[in-house]
Amino acid sequence: MYARTYVFGNKSQKLNTDSRSKEVAVTGEQLYDAKTGYGFVTEVNCHSDEMLQLPELSSGFVPAYIDMAGKVTRIVTDDIGCHVDGKYAAGRLGIQEKCMIPLCFRADVERCGNYQITLEYQSTAEVMIFAGPRRLIHRSEGKEQKQSLVFVLNVCDIIPMGRNRIYERKSIDITLLGEAVNLCRIKVVQVKCPTIYIAGDSTVNDQSALYPYRPKNSFCGWGQMLSAYLNGKAAVSNHAHSGQTVETFRTEGHYAIIQAHIRFGDYLLIQFAHNDQKLANLRAKEGYTDALCRYIEETLSIGAYPILVTPVCRNTWRASGVYADFLEEYAVACKETARRYQIPVIDLHGASKDFIIQKGPKEAARYYYPKDFTHPNDYGAYLLAGMAVREYCKQISGNYAEAYSRLAGLMTQHREWEPGEVSLYLDNTTSGTVWYEQDKEAAGQIRSVEELESMIKI
Repeated sequence: MYARTYVFGNKSQKLNTDSRSKEVAVTGEQLYDAKTGYGFVTEVNCHSDEMLQLPELSSGFVPAYIDMAGKVTRIVTDDIGCHVDGKYAAGRLGIQEKCMIPLCFRADVERCGNYQITLEYQSTAEVMIFAGPRRLIHRSEGKEQKQSLVFVLNVCDIIPMGRNRIYERKSIDITLLGEAVNLCRIKVVQVKCPTIYIAGDSTVNDQSALYPYRPKNSFCGWGQMLSAYLNGKAAVSNHAHSGQTVETFRTEGHYAIIQAHIRFGDYLLIQFAHNDQKLANLRAKEGYTDALCRYIEETLSIGAYPILVTPVCRNTWRASGVYADFLEEYAVACKETARRYQIPVIDLHGASKDFIIQKGPKEAARYYYPKDFTHPNDYGAYLLAGMAVREYCKQISGNYAEAYSRLAGLMTQHREWEPGEVSLYLDNTTSGTVWYEQDKEAAGQIRSVEELESMIKI
C-alpha cells in the first residue's frame, strides 16, 4: 500500500530514520518536476509541464498576470515549515490590500484511487485548504496554532475542458491560502473508502480561480465545495463539466470514466438541466427523464447508489420584480423519477429558490460571479454545498435506506461564509503587469433573462 510523508522546513529538522517511514525533507526552493515527483508549483514551473497548465489536472489556481513569471510567489523556509511571503507578492504587484497567494504542493502517487492525507500546518489567521483541482477541504475563521487535519482525496482520470481524450492523473495537489500559514508536514496513505462521484454541468464542476485569490471573483461549482462538508472518511470524484447535458456527458466520454472506477458501495450524484432545457430532444419529461432513468439503472446494477439533484436556480428576475423560474419542470421531473426508483433526491432547486427570493436580486447577486446570474462564486458554491447536505440528510427513506444513511453519517455542517466586499477586477495595469479578466462572455455566457428565455425550447 502506497505511503509517503513530506516534512517541510529547514534541513536541520529531524526526520524519522526508519527506512519504512519514507519521509522526505522539502524546502521552499524545491519546485515540482516529473523526475523528482514532488515539489511546489509556482509561476516558475507551471508553464513547463502540460499537466500543470490544465486546471483539472493541477491545483486549479492560475496566475492572473502574464509577464511577471517567477517574480510573485516567494516561498520562505524556516524552522516551522514553508510559507508564502504575501508582503513580497503585494509589493511586486503594487497591491495595498491583503494579497492571497496560494502555496501549492504537488506529489506523484502510483495510481488512481483514494488517499488519506494527514496535513499539519500552523497559522495565526484565517486559513483555507484546498486539495486536487481546487476542492475546498477546510476553512477556518479564526486564529489557529499548529493544527492537524485528516481528509481523503480522490485521484482519478479526467477529460479536461477543451480536450477530447482521457488524461491520466497520478498526483495529489495540496494548496494552503492564508496570511503566513506554514505548511509543516503531509502524510499520504492509499486507503479504501466510499467515493462520491458527481455527474453534472458548470454549476457543479471544479472551476479554476485566478490569484491573487478573491472568492467573490472566482467561478465555482458547488461540487468542489462538497468535501468541506465531509468528515474525512469519504472522497469526492467530480466529473461535472461546463456545457454538459444528460446526453453529452455520456457521448463525450465523461461518464465512461465514472463507469471504469465506480465500485460497489460508492455513490453517484446527478445534476443536469441548465443546458438540457435549451434542446428540444431533452424536454423534462421526455429525453431528460429517459436519460436519468438509464443512469440510475446502470448505477444500481453494479451495487452503487444514485442520488438525483434538482438543478440549482439562477438569480433571474423580470422587470416587474417577479422571480423568473425557468427550471421548475426539470426539478419536478427529477423528483418524480426519484420517487419511481425510491432513491433520494436533493431538492437544491427548491432550497436555492427560497434563498434567492428571500434575499432579493441584489443581495443574492453577491453569491454569484459578478455580472452572471447562473454561475456561483466561491461564497455561493459553499452555500449551495451546505444546502445540498442539509437537503440530503433530512429525507433518507425508500429503497437502500441503510446505504444512503451511511452517507449521511459522513456529512457535517458549517456556518455560512458571508461574502466580503471586494472590487470586480484588479486594475488592468499594475506595476507593468497585464491582468487576465476571468470573464466567460466569449464562451457563451448568458447576459439577460430575455436571452435565456429565447434559447429555451419548450
